[in-house]
Amino acid sequence: MRRGELINVVAHHDDDTYKHESWITECPREEPIERYSQWHESLKRLFSASETWYKCALYDRDPIARWTEGRATVLGDAAHPMLPYLGQGACQAMEAGCVLAMALDALPEDIPGALQLYERSRRPRASQVVLEARARGVDNLWSRRQRRDGAMR
Repeated sequence: MRRGELINVVAHHDDDTYKHESWITECPREEPIERYSQWHESLKRLFSASETWYKCALYDRDPIARWTEGRATVLGDAAHPMLPYLGQGACQAMEAGCVLAMALDALPEDIPGALQLYERSRRPRASQVVLEARARGVDNLWSRRQRRDGAMR
């Protein structure tokens, strides 16, 4: 919330047809109102009160084999974009920043060596978190489908 002017609502909906990679794709206000029409009345009123809606798809990438080339490296989403199901995106970026700072401090005269040290220290863990977040998303979807199918029986 921002001074009573802005409320950020995040609602998940599985839609394999939506592939646009952007955080700022505006959508017609009728879309979320219709999509969540079965939700609680108070939420539907909140949704109806909004004039502007955005939508985005969730993406990750397979872990990459290399982050560093000479005196350049990547961290955060550039190195390990991940789905939000473990709440680790920002955490992993902060860890990477700390490890990168320690590696540069440990080898101040050897920047390429420090960057390699950073990558060796971080890439296995970050890659594991990417894959675990992906698995959690699959598990969450599977669990929702099982509950839905059980209710329909």
